[in-house]
Amino acid sequence: MYKHTDQRTGRIRAGLACLMCMAVLVSGLIVGARPAQADDPAPTFKLAVRGVGLRSAPRLTAPLGSWVTDEAAYVITARTFDKSWFKLAEPGTQTTGWILASLGTIKGDASVLPVEKLPVKKGTAAGAGKAADAIVKPSPFIIGITPSVRKQWQAGVKAGRRADLFTVVGDCNSEPSAYLWRLSAGSFDASKYPELARAVEQFTWSFTRGSSAAFSGFNSASMFDTGWSSPQLCQKTEGPLACELRRSNASIAFVALGTGDQFTWKDFPKHYRAIIDYLLQAHVLPVLVTKADDLESQQGGAAPGAINAAVRALGAEYDLPVIDFYAATRTLPDKGLRYEGNANFHMSPEGSDLRLLLTLQTLTAITSNVSK
Repeated sequence: MYKHTDQRTGRIRAGLACLMCMAVLVSGLIVGARPAQADDPAPTFKLAVRGVGLRSAPRLTAPLGSWVTDEAAYVITARTFDKSWFKLAEPGTQTTGWILASLGTIKGDASVLPVEKLPVKKGTAAGAGKAADAIVKPSPFIIGITPSVRKQWQAGVKAGRRADLFTVVGDCNSEPSAYLWRLSAGSFDASKYPELARAVEQFTWSFTRGSSAAFSGFNSASMFDTGWSSPQLCQKTEGPLACELRRSNASIAFVALGTGDQFTWKDFPKHYRAIIDYLLQAHVLPVLVTKADDLESQQGGAAPGAINAAVRALGAEYDLPVIDFYAATRTLPDKGLRYEGNANFHMSPEGSDLRLLLTLQTLTAITSNVSK
């Protein structure tokens, strides 16, 4: 009898021990997933760029509100489900606005923040790719976007290229701060162009990243030179162009080179042709872009407009789209360039904004199902 009693008591004790272990485990899970407490510091956001315009909603097509700078850390009050956007509160005010997470750094645990669900209106840019395309009047400076070009882009997407990403092959004027980041940071207000909203939404992440094939000092020969590749981002055998296509898997590449070829302009057509051939073989649609300067004539002894003439000729030969940025900037102050003396070549804010506008118009035309 005592033996059976001892066995039963042992089982009861073992059962109680298991229950206690389960209680501890459950308690640990609850503690690990607990909501933010009143005494927890609120997560904050610090800009990695100098200034950004907050938006009324978490999308690049939303209207811009107040401007915030990198001088302070801002309290985060909400987030999107994927944590790609955060809602910031301005200190001492009731003002809030949305910002891309990629534009700064977070201090604290953003997972405890409430997820703000916003209604999606049918037929707007939020349904990019599904809503009917608006008919956009093409710019006279965008040449050669034909049905065959659209089919070529679609074929690249079917081959595995990303339909929601384009990239840039260029020099200092193609670096993010001078070009694409102007849209994501709010220096260029995309909400003023509702007819281009679908393209902005479709290619949102293209405006937040930097291209491995766009850097100050690049010329046409640099694209295949491993010495110009980023050792942090690229493989040892990759030139900047191959590296960028691998990293981005983009379906469209805006090729804006020539400023750095002012002394090697005789070899420019050969190297530029090699870039076009490489992109086409990789199922990437090249969009050729002329440049606003004429450095090869001013410094290198070439005939006026030699490099731009080569870009236009190759565009016609390959039946590719061409943005004639040189022609588009002739009516801008200083031809869309910053005044730097006798040889201007850096884009002015007006030049950068015009290039962004032409970029969005080109993307809209390429990806549209509406014949124009």
